[in-house]
Amino acid sequence: MKLSFISILVYFLILLSGSLEAQQFNFQTWSIDDGLAQSQVFSMLADSRGYLWLGTNGGGLSRFDGERFENFSRKDNLPGSYIYAIIEDNSGNLWIGTDKGLCLHDGLEFKPFYLDSLGVQTISSLEKDSTGAIWIGTALGLVKFQNNTFAFKNELLPTTTNNLALHSLFKDSKGNLWAGLENQVVRIGQNNKAWTYSTGYTGGRVYDITEDHEQNIWLATFRGAYRFDDSTFTRLTVSDGLPSNFVQAVFVDDHKNIWLGFQNRGITIFNPQDSTITNLSENDGLSKNDVRCLSQDRWGNIWIGSSGGGISKYSGQQFEHFNRTNKLVANRIYAIFQDTANNLLISASNRGFSEITDSVLIHHGASSDFIDVAVKALFKDSRGNTWVGTEGKGLATIDST
Repeated sequence: MKLSFISILVYFLILLSGSLEAQQFNFQTWSIDDGLAQSQVFSMLADSRGYLWLGTNGGGLSRFDGERFENFSRKDNLPGSYIYAIIEDNSGNLWIGTDKGLCLHDGLEFKPFYLDSLGVQTISSLEKDSTGAIWIGTALGLVKFQNNTFAFKNELLPTTTNNLALHSLFKDSKGNLWAGLENQVVRIGQNNKAWTYSTGYTGGRVYDITEDHEQNIWLATFRGAYRFDDSTFTRLTVSDGLPSNFVQAVFVDDHKNIWLGFQNRGITIFNPQDSTITNLSENDGLSKNDVRCLSQDRWGNIWIGSSGGGISKYSGQQFEHFNRTNKLVANRIYAIFQDTANNLLISASNRGFSEITDSVLIHHGASSDFIDVAVKALFKDSRGNTWVGTEGKGLATIDST
């Protein structure tokens, strides 16, 4: 085995940072102490560039790259500090709904738009359509923003209620716009024809809307979760195994599971294939039981925004834990790489790195064939050579021969 150092500065993507903690489910949590602007996260977006955007309840907007937070406030030209909605348009621009108006982020700067002429300040929800228009949910009804012009579109909402406050908006796979009101849900077709549904729907504020892989529409309300199959609603409640009827968020992951976030009752993972329900809470490692928003990143991780507990990342079911009292040389992990044979390379604080093969650990450090140094990136090529990116010592290779 031959060890070589290459004296160049190389930056690799750090796959996993921070200290691992033993817990029943694979949750990792970030909050104010980690750099998040505020611990109450009310909106969330995993964008096309791999960033996680977090809207807080008074602390402005945070952007998370998996390692560190960058925070934005009114000093950065945000119109307000309370962020209730975030969406991304087809050009990669972000649209942000605040308590003081709308904001566009083009990747470089924030540009505010104010709705004072309509008597509107707080934006509760946002959605985009195929024409490039931005639809806006407000306490006074539905607003359309196109060609730099704001206009009410309340004629598309039902006239059977005096309360036109919109709490959620969602565009389905057919191009229909769904609007969640205080006690009604409305579908607006691309021809601007609107339908109000009531069969099987017993009312309740609609906090969130999504669509599953079978094109069923799901609603989060304080009377449970509703599934709409294009004809009738079916309600999921505590009698079906939910921990509460107060559902604040609903999301569908890549595996067709339905995720429900509750007020003070954690989350539920509902498998529609076999109707099994898994309830998770703070006892299982969740940062806070008051769950406000849910999202999934490009790597399949589920992100959970809470009121008071920051954000949690859920990366799967129960896992085997390695630490200093078990097998690892150190608890602080900066990089992980899994090769084609499913062997793991794991950094070990400032003491080199370890390799786990069939649960057998081999350490590479000053006591063996390497040096004691902080390893920030690991890779094994097709020839079996190990490439090691270090902090301050450049790039090293370990020849498999």
